[in-house]
Amino acid sequence: MRTQFLTPSGKTVEIAEPVRTLWSGGCGAKSRALLERLPLIERIGRETGAIETVPMVSVTTDFCREFSRRAGGRAKKLETVTDRIYKATFLESERELLAEAIRQFKGLYIAVRSDEATPAGVGLWHTGFMIADVTKESIGRLEEIVRRIVLSDISENVLAFKKRTGIPIDSGVGVLIMPVAGRQLADSGDVFTSIFHANLITNFTGTDTLINLGIGIGGANNCFSNAFHMSYMTPSHFMSLGSGTLGNMMGTNALSGGEIKNLSEFEREDERMGMVIKSGNYVATTMEQLRLFVQSYARVVGGTAYAEIAHDGRCWNLLQSADATLGEVKKPSIRDRQEILTAEGITAVSGRRTFEARKVFFMDGLRAGKFLELGKFNEHEHDYVIVFKDISVTELSCMSFRDYSNVGAVLFEAEGYGHDHSMATHANGATREAGIVLLEGSFDPGFLAGLKEGPNDRNLIIYANDANYEGFVAIKK
Repeated sequence: MRTQFLTPSGKTVEIAEPVRTLWSGGCGAKSRALLERLPLIERIGRETGAIETVPMVSVTTDFCREFSRRAGGRAKKLETVTDRIYKATFLESERELLAEAIRQFKGLYIAVRSDEATPAGVGLWHTGFMIADVTKESIGRLEEIVRRIVLSDISENVLAFKKRTGIPIDSGVGVLIMPVAGRQLADSGDVFTSIFHANLITNFTGTDTLINLGIGIGGANNCFSNAFHMSYMTPSHFMSLGSGTLGNMMGTNALSGGEIKNLSEFEREDERMGMVIKSGNYVATTMEQLRLFVQSYARVVGGTAYAEIAHDGRCWNLLQSADATLGEVKKPSIRDRQEILTAEGITAVSGRRTFEARKVFFMDGLRAGKFLELGKFNEHEHDYVIVFKDISVTELSCMSFRDYSNVGAVLFEAEGYGHDHSMATHANGATREAGIVLLEGSFDPGFLAGLKEGPNDRNLIIYANDANYEGFVAIKK
């Protein structure tokens, strides 16, 4: 395990106790999954030199639960509980524990993460960042982040996700504190950040691994088109999907030391980081280390597994690791049905499921008023279908999970958009864990013309299988 880290000012900090659990009770699922995988990842690191594990301090769910109960009192309304928690102060014993949690990280840029009841990356709980110190101001900042983590566990999005996935409402949340795996970029405006960030799922298609690759802290969770994201990796090469991927920006054989050929799109997003990556010659080394890690991770862990990793300019660092369940789906017959979204018209697909739906909620564009109507519709309907016109699947992150938590499939009619959809972002992780299918493509114009804004009665069959990147939507004749 890595125990030495640089502060933003360049000072080396040695972590004496890299793994700690504070307070009584147990950790959240994220910490438990990480602790279980640490020996395997450290073994991979010794064999390949491609990855290291990162120190972690877990504050148990009991700590947050006791604070929440004391602060929220017996209030029945969620708004009242939220208001009380937001205004509540921590006991002196709680402040001392929080100070102890970050004491050995003094001077480091740290991530204060939620430690929820699912180890998968779903992005619905809160995470904060700060420079660790034991001053009154620093502990106050930590308290604020912890308070927000507690509040996120009773947010409408999280409550809807728990209900959909069967997680007990009172499962609670803990806090996971880790140093940020990054470096100071003096030539990028004194920004402290990871160079690259990746989410991956092994054995996603056969023995291939699905990888989302992004730039900077959390970059792989950017599902918009200017993120260089979607590639499958076989043991020997990248297979880039779409025109905006990192693989294409780097050339056809990224793992053989390819160089970024065209940074123009990325530089519009962040010119300074683009120049740092280009001048630092990070690409070839980073890709080779990624290849070595993925090969070993798939072999050593076995089965289907999720991982979140970040590159600090030297090697990859493990942020999250857990088993993943993708499931299987059989392609249904479409006899006596008219296809309104054909396999050839698919531009993005996520999920593995087939089902029939009798209700369609249609939205022509993103409008706040319609989201309110959708939220009310979602309260009493299940396994229905949302159809968006002229909206790309990349805009999923603009939606609140609570507004579509009971949906079976979300369909995006976005002809001509040409976006690549990032299939392993946290937003996509939430829909995958909830069993929600996402399909984007060119729909039959007659079908769209026959829909009115809001609820519609239609008998549809939906099929999606992202293992083969295929799917269709059909209506009974």
